[in-house]
Amino acid sequence: MCFQSQVVSTQTIMTKWLIVQRDYGQLGNRLHTHANALAFCMNNHFNLLNLSFGLYAELFRAQDECRSDRWIEKRGWGAFLARIGAVVNLLRKICCSDKWLSKLDPWVKVLSVKDDQRVTAEDLNQIILENPSCRILVLRSWDISCPEDLLTHQEEVRRILSPVEPFRRKAELLVDELRLTHSTLIGVHARRGDYKHFLEGKLYYSWEQYASWIKQALKALQSEGVSKVGFLLCSDEKPPKASFKDLPVYYSSAERPIEDLHSLSLCDYLMGPPSSFGTWASWHGNAPRLILESNACITDRKQFEPTLYC
Repeated sequence: MCFQSQVVSTQTIMTKWLIVQRDYGQLGNRLHTHANALAFCMNNHFNLLNLSFGLYAELFRAQDECRSDRWIEKRGWGAFLARIGAVVNLLRKICCSDKWLSKLDPWVKVLSVKDDQRVTAEDLNQIILENPSCRILVLRSWDISCPEDLLTHQEEVRRILSPVEPFRRKAELLVDELRLTHSTLIGVHARRGDYKHFLEGKLYYSWEQYASWIKQALKALQSEGVSKVGFLLCSDEKPPKASFKDLPVYYSSAERPIEDLHSLSLCDYLMGPPSSFGTWASWHGNAPRLILESNACITDRKQFEPTLYC
Protein backbone atom coordinates (compact mmCIF):
# COMPACT_ATOMS: atom_id res chain seq x y z
CA MET A 1 0.00 0.00 0.00
CA CYS A 2 1.47 3.32 -1.01
CA PHE A 3 -0.02 6.65 -2.04
CA GLN A 4 1.81 9.31 -4.00
CA SER A 5 4.36 10.98 -1.75
CA GLN A 6 3.62 14.58 -0.84
CA VAL A 7 5.14 17.06 1.56
CA VAL A 8 2.70 18.16 4.25
CA SER A 9 3.31 21.47 6.00
CA THR A 10 2.37 22.07 9.62
CA GLN A 11 -0.16 24.62 8.36
CA THR A 12 -1.93 21.97 6.27
CA ILE A 13 -2.04 19.32 9.00
CA MET A 14 -5.27 19.51 10.95
CA THR A 15 -5.13 16.10 12.56
CA LYS A 16 -4.01 16.45 16.17
CA TRP A 17 -3.91 12.81 17.27
CA LEU A 18 -2.72 9.52 15.85
CA ILE A 19 -4.26 6.57 17.68
CA VAL A 20 -2.83 3.14 16.88
CA GLN A 21 -5.08 0.17 17.56
CA ARG A 22 -3.74 -3.15 16.30
CA ASP A 23 -2.61 -5.92 18.65
CA TYR A 24 -0.07 -7.96 16.70
CA GLY A 25 2.88 -10.10 17.74
CA GLN A 26 4.95 -9.70 20.85
CA LEU A 27 7.52 -7.24 22.17
CA GLY A 28 9.64 -6.96 19.01
CA ASN A 29 6.67 -6.31 16.72
CA ARG A 30 5.11 -3.82 19.13
CA LEU A 31 8.40 -1.90 19.34
CA HIS A 32 8.60 -1.76 15.55
CA THR A 33 5.10 -0.29 15.38
CA HIS A 34 5.60 2.14 18.23
CA ALA A 35 9.01 3.45 17.17
CA ASN A 36 7.83 4.29 13.67
CA ALA A 37 4.58 5.84 14.91
CA LEU A 38 6.58 7.89 17.42
CA ALA A 39 8.96 9.15 14.77
CA PHE A 40 6.08 10.11 12.48
CA CYS A 41 4.32 12.03 15.25
CA MET A 42 7.51 13.81 16.28
CA ASN A 43 8.17 14.87 12.71
CA ASN A 44 4.60 16.06 12.08
CA HIS A 45 3.82 17.52 15.53
CA PHE A 46 1.07 15.05 16.40
CA ASN A 47 0.02 13.60 19.70
CA LEU A 48 0.23 9.81 19.81
CA LEU A 49 -1.67 7.18 21.74
CA ASN A 50 -0.71 3.60 20.94
CA LEU A 51 -3.40 1.43 22.47
CA SER A 52 -1.50 -1.68 21.41
CA PHE A 53 1.63 -0.77 23.34
CA GLY A 54 -0.03 -0.40 26.74
CA LEU A 55 0.90 -3.94 27.76
CA TYR A 56 4.60 -3.05 27.47
CA ALA A 57 4.55 0.63 28.43
CA GLU A 58 5.81 0.14 31.98
CA LEU A 59 8.98 -1.53 30.68
CA PHE A 60 10.21 1.73 29.18
CA ARG A 61 11.02 5.26 30.31
CA ALA A 62 8.26 7.81 30.71
CA GLN A 63 8.17 11.16 28.95
CA ASP A 64 7.48 13.96 31.45
CA GLU A 65 5.57 11.53 33.70
CA CYS A 66 3.61 10.34 30.66
CA ARG A 67 3.58 6.60 29.92
CA SER A 68 5.73 5.42 27.04
CA ASP A 69 2.70 4.27 25.02
CA ARG A 70 1.91 7.91 24.21
CA TRP A 71 3.65 11.03 22.97
CA ILE A 72 2.28 14.44 23.90
CA GLU A 73 3.43 17.12 21.46
CA LYS A 74 0.60 19.56 22.11
CA ARG A 75 -1.03 19.87 25.52
CA GLY A 76 -4.70 20.50 26.13
CA TRP A 77 -7.80 18.72 27.36
CA GLY A 78 -7.14 15.75 25.11
CA ALA A 79 -3.64 15.32 26.48
CA PHE A 80 -4.95 15.60 30.03
CA LEU A 81 -7.68 13.02 29.46
CA ALA A 82 -5.20 10.63 27.78
CA ARG A 83 -3.43 10.32 31.14
CA ILE A 84 -6.54 8.84 32.78
CA GLY A 85 -6.75 5.06 32.63
CA ALA A 86 -10.55 4.94 32.51
CA VAL A 87 -10.61 7.33 29.54
CA VAL A 88 -8.02 5.26 27.68
CA ASN A 89 -10.06 2.10 28.32
CA LEU A 90 -13.12 3.82 26.90
CA LEU A 91 -11.15 4.96 23.86
CA ARG A 92 -10.00 1.40 23.32
CA LYS A 93 -13.62 0.23 23.13
CA ILE A 94 -14.62 3.08 20.83
CA CYS A 95 -11.68 2.45 18.49
CA CYS A 96 -12.80 -1.15 18.09
CA SER A 97 -16.30 -0.10 17.07
CA ASP A 98 -16.89 0.94 13.45
CA LYS A 99 -20.39 1.97 14.45
CA TRP A 100 -19.18 4.53 17.00
CA LEU A 101 -16.33 5.78 14.88
CA SER A 102 -18.63 6.38 11.91
CA LYS A 103 -20.69 8.75 14.08
CA LEU A 104 -17.59 10.88 14.69
CA ASP A 105 -16.89 11.55 11.02
CA PRO A 106 -15.39 13.91 9.71
CA TRP A 107 -13.41 14.66 12.89
CA VAL A 108 -12.28 11.05 13.17
CA LYS A 109 -10.96 8.98 10.28
CA VAL A 110 -10.00 5.32 10.27
CA LEU A 111 -7.32 3.58 8.23
CA SER A 112 -7.51 -0.23 8.40
CA VAL A 113 -5.16 -2.47 6.45
CA LYS A 114 -4.41 -6.18 6.34
CA ASP A 115 -1.52 -7.60 8.35
CA ASP A 116 0.53 -8.19 5.19
CA GLN A 117 0.20 -4.55 4.11
CA ARG A 118 2.59 -1.78 5.09
CA VAL A 119 1.57 1.76 5.96
CA THR A 120 4.10 4.49 5.18
CA ALA A 121 4.45 8.11 6.20
CA GLU A 122 3.32 9.02 2.68
CA ASP A 123 0.10 7.05 3.20
CA LEU A 124 -0.63 8.87 6.44
CA ASN A 125 0.17 12.28 4.98
CA GLN A 126 -2.10 11.60 2.01
CA ILE A 127 -5.06 10.82 4.27
CA ILE A 128 -4.41 14.01 6.22
CA LEU A 129 -4.39 16.07 3.02
CA GLU A 130 -7.63 14.52 1.85
CA ASN A 131 -9.41 15.07 5.19
CA PRO A 132 -8.64 18.61 6.41
CA SER A 133 -11.38 18.48 9.11
CA CYS A 134 -9.97 15.37 10.71
CA ARG A 135 -8.65 15.75 14.26
CA ILE A 136 -8.01 12.09 15.10
CA LEU A 137 -6.65 9.43 12.78
CA VAL A 138 -7.25 5.90 14.04
CA LEU A 139 -4.72 3.55 12.49
CA ARG A 140 -5.42 -0.17 12.52
CA SER A 141 -2.07 -1.46 11.36
CA TRP A 142 1.04 -2.95 12.91
CA ASP A 143 3.52 -2.59 10.02
CA ILE A 144 4.18 1.14 10.02
CA SER A 145 7.28 2.26 8.12
CA CYS A 146 8.56 5.83 8.41
CA PRO A 147 12.32 5.44 7.76
CA GLU A 148 13.08 9.10 7.06
CA ASP A 149 11.23 10.26 10.18
CA LEU A 150 12.95 7.57 12.22
CA LEU A 151 16.36 8.60 10.91
CA THR A 152 15.66 12.21 11.88
CA HIS A 153 14.44 11.41 15.40
CA GLN A 154 16.38 8.21 16.10
CA GLU A 155 18.16 9.41 19.23
CA GLU A 156 14.96 10.67 20.86
CA VAL A 157 13.14 7.44 20.00
CA ARG A 158 16.00 5.40 21.44
CA ARG A 159 15.93 7.48 24.61
CA ILE A 160 12.20 7.05 25.14
CA LEU A 161 12.28 3.36 24.33
CA SER A 162 15.16 2.49 26.66
CA PRO A 163 14.18 0.08 29.44
CA VAL A 164 13.44 1.41 32.89
CA GLU A 165 16.36 1.41 35.31
CA PRO A 166 15.90 -2.01 37.04
CA PHE A 167 15.92 -3.96 33.75
CA ARG A 168 18.60 -1.76 32.23
CA ARG A 169 20.86 -2.24 35.26
CA LYS A 170 20.57 -6.05 35.20
CA ALA A 171 21.51 -6.17 31.52
CA GLU A 172 24.40 -3.77 31.96
CA LEU A 173 25.81 -5.69 34.94
CA LEU A 174 25.78 -8.92 32.93
CA VAL A 175 27.52 -7.39 29.92
CA ASP A 176 30.02 -5.48 32.06
CA GLU A 177 30.99 -8.73 33.80
CA LEU A 178 31.56 -10.49 30.48
CA ARG A 179 33.70 -7.60 29.23
CA LEU A 180 36.13 -8.17 32.07
CA THR A 181 37.41 -11.20 30.16
CA HIS A 182 36.27 -10.53 26.58
CA SER A 183 37.18 -7.52 24.47
CA THR A 184 34.61 -8.38 21.78
CA LEU A 185 31.14 -9.66 22.57
CA ILE A 186 28.78 -11.30 20.08
CA GLY A 187 25.15 -11.61 21.08
CA VAL A 188 23.39 -14.74 19.84
CA HIS A 189 19.60 -14.67 19.71
CA ALA A 190 18.47 -18.30 19.52
CA ARG A 191 14.72 -18.05 19.08
CA ARG A 192 13.15 -21.48 19.41
CA GLY A 193 9.77 -21.74 21.19
CA ASP A 194 7.17 -20.57 18.66
CA TYR A 195 9.63 -20.94 15.76
CA LYS A 196 9.21 -24.72 15.98
CA HIS A 197 5.93 -24.37 14.10
CA PHE A 198 6.24 -20.91 12.48
CA LEU A 199 6.76 -21.29 8.71
CA GLU A 200 6.74 -25.07 9.27
CA GLY A 201 9.88 -24.83 11.41
CA LYS A 202 12.00 -23.21 8.69
CA LEU A 203 13.72 -20.92 11.22
CA TYR A 204 13.86 -23.44 14.08
CA TYR A 205 17.56 -24.30 14.29
CA SER A 206 19.14 -27.02 16.39
CA TRP A 207 21.59 -26.26 19.19
CA GLU A 208 24.23 -28.06 17.13
CA GLN A 209 23.62 -25.60 14.29
CA TYR A 210 24.01 -22.63 16.62
CA ALA A 211 27.23 -24.15 17.97
CA SER A 212 28.52 -24.51 14.41
CA TRP A 213 27.77 -20.86 13.62
CA ILE A 214 29.47 -19.76 16.83
CA LYS A 215 32.59 -21.72 15.89
CA GLN A 216 32.54 -20.14 12.43
CA ALA A 217 32.17 -16.62 13.83
CA LEU A 218 34.92 -17.22 16.36
CA LYS A 219 37.29 -18.49 13.68
CA ALA A 220 36.42 -15.61 11.32
CA LEU A 221 37.13 -12.92 13.91
CA GLN A 222 40.29 -14.59 15.20
CA SER A 223 41.61 -14.83 11.63
CA GLU A 224 41.24 -11.03 11.44
CA GLY A 225 43.26 -10.56 14.62
CA VAL A 226 40.35 -10.15 17.03
CA SER A 227 41.16 -11.81 20.34
CA LYS A 228 39.19 -12.53 23.51
CA VAL A 229 35.90 -13.07 21.69
CA GLY A 230 32.93 -14.10 23.83
CA PHE A 231 29.32 -14.99 23.02
CA LEU A 232 26.22 -14.08 25.00
CA LEU A 233 23.43 -16.54 24.22
CA CYS A 234 19.86 -15.33 24.76
CA SER A 235 17.04 -17.77 24.10
CA ASP A 236 13.52 -18.68 25.13
CA GLU A 237 14.81 -22.21 25.79
CA LYS A 238 17.75 -23.30 27.92
CA PRO A 239 20.29 -25.33 25.92
CA PRO A 240 21.74 -28.63 27.16
CA LYS A 241 25.01 -28.12 29.05
CA ALA A 242 27.04 -30.05 26.47
CA SER A 243 25.82 -27.98 23.49
CA PHE A 244 28.59 -25.38 23.68
CA LYS A 245 31.34 -27.32 25.43
CA ASP A 246 34.80 -25.72 25.10
CA LEU A 247 33.30 -22.59 23.52
CA PRO A 248 33.30 -19.11 25.16
CA VAL A 249 29.49 -19.07 25.34
CA TYR A 250 27.57 -17.66 28.28
CA TYR A 251 23.84 -18.31 28.61
CA SER A 252 21.67 -15.46 29.81
CA SER A 253 19.33 -16.58 32.57
CA ALA A 254 17.31 -13.37 32.47
CA GLU A 255 13.83 -13.63 33.92
CA ARG A 256 12.18 -11.30 31.40
CA PRO A 257 12.63 -10.81 27.63
CA ILE A 258 13.26 -7.08 28.08
CA GLU A 259 16.49 -7.88 29.93
CA ASP A 260 17.70 -10.13 27.11
CA LEU A 261 16.69 -7.51 24.57
CA HIS A 262 18.79 -4.84 26.26
CA SER A 263 21.71 -7.19 26.87
CA LEU A 264 21.83 -8.02 23.16
CA SER A 265 21.75 -4.32 22.27
CA LEU A 266 24.91 -3.81 24.35
CA CYS A 267 26.95 -6.37 22.40
CA ASP A 268 29.41 -5.49 19.63
CA TYR A 269 27.81 -7.81 17.08
CA LEU A 270 24.60 -9.82 16.88
CA MET A 271 23.44 -12.89 15.05
CA GLY A 272 20.22 -14.83 14.98
CA PRO A 273 17.29 -15.85 12.78
CA PRO A 274 15.00 -13.27 11.13
CA SER A 275 13.11 -11.67 14.03
CA SER A 276 11.87 -8.22 14.99
CA PHE A 277 13.40 -8.90 18.42
CA GLY A 278 16.88 -9.13 16.90
CA THR A 279 16.22 -6.21 14.57
CA TRP A 280 15.30 -3.99 17.50
CA ALA A 281 18.37 -4.98 19.55
CA SER A 282 20.62 -4.26 16.57
CA TRP A 283 19.01 -0.90 15.78
CA HIS A 284 18.73 0.32 19.37
CA GLY A 285 22.32 -0.59 20.19
CA ASN A 286 23.90 0.22 16.81
CA ALA A 287 25.23 -3.35 16.78
CA PRO A 288 25.94 -4.86 13.33
CA ARG A 289 23.87 -7.99 12.80
CA LEU A 290 24.06 -11.18 10.79
CA ILE A 291 20.69 -12.76 9.98
CA LEU A 292 21.06 -16.54 10.10
CA GLU A 293 19.43 -18.50 7.32
CA SER A 294 19.64 -22.30 7.36
CA ASN A 295 22.48 -22.38 4.84
CA ALA A 296 24.48 -19.50 6.36
CA CYS A 297 28.26 -19.81 6.47
CA ILE A 298 30.20 -17.24 8.48
CA THR A 299 33.61 -16.43 7.05
CA ASP A 300 34.01 -12.67 7.36
CA ARG A 301 33.22 -9.97 9.91
CA LYS A 302 31.81 -7.86 7.07
CA GLN A 303 28.82 -10.21 6.98
CA PHE A 304 27.59 -8.42 10.11
CA GLU A 305 25.77 -5.33 8.82
CA PRO A 306 24.29 -2.25 10.52
CA THR A 307 20.53 -2.09 11.01
CA LEU A 308 19.51 1.37 9.79
CA TYR A 309 15.79 1.13 10.58
CA CYS A 310 13.64 -0.92 12.90
